[in-house]
Amino acid sequence: MQLIPVLDLRAGAVVRAVRGERASYQPVVSRLVAGSEPVAVAHALATACGADELYLADLDALQGGRAQSAVLQALLRADERRRWWVDAGFRDLDDARRLRDALGAAGERLMPVFASESLRDAGVLDALAREPGWPCALSLDRRDGRAMDPEIGRAHV
Repeated sequence: MQLIPVLDLRAGAVVRAVRGERASYQPVVSRLVAGSEPVAVAHALATACGADELYLADLDALQGGRAQSAVLQALLRADERRRWWVDAGFRDLDDARRLRDALGAAGERLMPVFASESLRDAGVLDALAREPGWPCALSLDRRDGRAMDPEIGRAHV
């Protein structure tokens, strides 16, 4: 079994996500690491799980803000073999490309996660399917038992 630890990032700190109620998220508290600094938390989680891949949900970007590229750059520099699944509110493939390009060579270790809550429309999935050689993931998002974008879920699942 492969475990992929998840870090939810808000305002430069790892937070504890509970039931999708983002307004109430607080900095993570863990027995594995002191504090909520992203590099320290990522190292502790990866070590505890033996993980070479981690998932980062950039809550600022998911809520319409800018991607926390400086934090992601620090995470990529901290361990040059680790790969990151990143959900940064990508509306389309160009958004993911811009973040990857901003990260330079380290951006090649980024696997974009396209969240149904963020996609411009279902046509983005068709464009992704035609993109050769760049793996990505699709997150079908739900809240309170309901699809956050039923059009995408119906069209492609």
